[in-house]
Amino acid sequence: MTTMLADDNRTLIGVARNRFSVLAEDLAAEYNRRSLAQDAPILARELPSSPAHFPLKLLDLGCANGAMALQLAQQRNFDVTGVDACGEFIAMAHDAVRAAKDENPYLRVQFIRDELPSLQRLRTREIKDKYDVVVMKDVLGYITPEERAEFLGGIRDLLNPGAMLFVSAQTGESTPGIPALPVRPENVMRELGTDQKLKLMLNRKESGISVNNRPVERHYMTFGYNP
Repeated sequence: MTTMLADDNRTLIGVARNRFSVLAEDLAAEYNRRSLAQDAPILARELPSSPAHFPLKLLDLGCANGAMALQLAQQRNFDVTGVDACGEFIAMAHDAVRAAKDENPYLRVQFIRDELPSLQRLRTREIKDKYDVVVMKDVLGYITPEERAEFLGGIRDLLNPGAMLFVSAQTGESTPGIPALPVRPENVMRELGTDQKLKLMLNRKESGISVNNRPVERHYMTFGYNP
């Protein structure tokens, strides 16, 4: 029974990853709108207004077309790296950066195509970066439960002391037309809470969101990392 469930999870994730590539252009406008209206402002509220050092290095995992990452680099002057497995999204992000740097050549933002959950390119780069903030927005629904331990362990290796890990989990579909595994906040807190170096700092619920005219309840969780 457990093997069948794991196979079903892998099948669903495979379908979702393929649909992201097929629907990338259609989804880009929605992600741009959502970033401006919802995601970047919510994240900005959680980040320190007076960081211990400058610039903060931020990693956006599952960055899609890079809308939120680019917005944070522009508005908060962070040093931002966005990572996504979808080549179509990363190509869009590169185009957006080139256009943005025409106005601000000092903008600190880069985008990398890498596989989730392995993060092989990010973890095997010659110069391994460490980050002050790692964002995982609606990512865990596309990582099977069997893969999460490896994935979360890899992320921990990328954190600076005192870093923040920002995670969202929701009970319903996060992107119209693309299936996702349900991710309950209590499961995320249990999985991350077993690591004594990660401490839950904030758990906030946001209701009133709808995807495909269905209500979605999203939880935002912020963890602090103290090795």
